[in-house]
Amino acid sequence: MRIFLLCVIFSFSLHGRTQTDAAMDELRLEISDLKHALHTYQVDLRIAEEKIRKQENTIKQQPKMIGLEDKILILEKKLVAIEKGYEKLSNHTTQIETKLSEVGKLKDTLISLSKNVKKEAAPAAVSVDKSYKTYKVKGGDNLEKIARAENTSIDTLKKVNHLETDKIFIGQILKVPE
Repeated sequence: MRIFLLCVIFSFSLHGRTQTDAAMDELRLEISDLKHALHTYQVDLRIAEEKIRKQENTIKQQPKMIGLEDKILILEKKLVAIEKGYEKLSNHTTQIETKLSEVGKLKDTLISLSKNVKKEAAPAAVSVDKSYKTYKVKGGDNLEKIARAENTSIDTLKKVNHLETDKIFIGQILKVPE
């Protein structure tokens, strides 16, 4: 899914405004899915809390003849069940936070790409005497690593590629001075 979104973002930068709408629709769907998942987890939590309340009421209604050891065993079992439910909810919360973080990164990338498209659409003074080659960003790459490998500076890469931040993504095509 992430690779698909990155491809959508990249094609947006090449194909203009209509691709932006498609990327934003995809982003909206992802956010909607996350909201739905969060709601589902909240409902599961409420159901678990209701089950605990019912079990507590059941214990209160049991005859007073149950020994202290039996009560401790029952409470320990319930505690284990609660801990498992909490662990499950904690895992789901972590997954949601991760996805929301990814959505934020995608948003930043879309904004950056949108600004780049606007800059490319505006008439710009391009120096004719400079020639560029292209570089496709791979996993583990960053601007510093690319600049060192291509004998240039980070600022030059940012300027030539109209980047406002050091954020780049896998599959992105960068212009590199020859």
